[in-house]
Amino acid sequence: MGDAWFLHFDQGCFFLFGPSRLAAVFAWRPNLFSILGSTLWLALSFSGAAAIAEASPQSRTFRDWKVSCREASQPCIAATTTLAADRTWLATLRMQPESAGGARLQVLLPQQIHIGSGAFAKLSGGAEQRLRLIRCVPGACEARLDLPGPALEAWKAARTAQLTYRPAPNAPPIRFDVSLMGLTKALAQARGEEAQE
Repeated sequence: MGDAWFLHFDQGCFFLFGPSRLAAVFAWRPNLFSILGSTLWLALSFSGAAAIAEASPQSRTFRDWKVSCREASQPCIAATTTLAADRTWLATLRMQPESAGGARLQVLLPQQIHIGSGAFAKLSGGAEQRLRLIRCVPGACEARLDLPGPALEAWKAARTAQLTYRPAPNAPPIRFDVSLMGLTKALAQARGEEAQE
């Protein structure tokens, strides 16, 4: 199992997971298969959620979110990918439910982030939450946000979340919405609960 590779396609992007938890992101555009990120050395430490199964993972789609379950011993992950109008990759959100009722959110963003300015997530009518930037490698940056029970319920009730970051200290912020449609059922499926499409 340790030398297996897994290629996952979502919203026009290919996500490659392989030995040593390597990942690469590729974007499909008309007449162009362009590498958005070279090998991403992101330790996707969701209690081994990035471990690669020899068989293809089982997945189900709930609106804009997809649930992938690699094998019975590994937790399931709910994920969504957001693209710009020109099909440029903007972000991938991966969420793993926790036994206490909350969830751990991992956000993968393009590398064009000014670390000092930070990255933020905001629900409609809510306060901005600063994402905890873990690391940047050629092609992408990884950030995380812990969502305790009440915060997760707010995410499940919202239709979108707005992500914000600056590419440079004096540059205007980049803002875009991430769909949360389907998140509630996706998380129920990831928890192993009954989820009807």
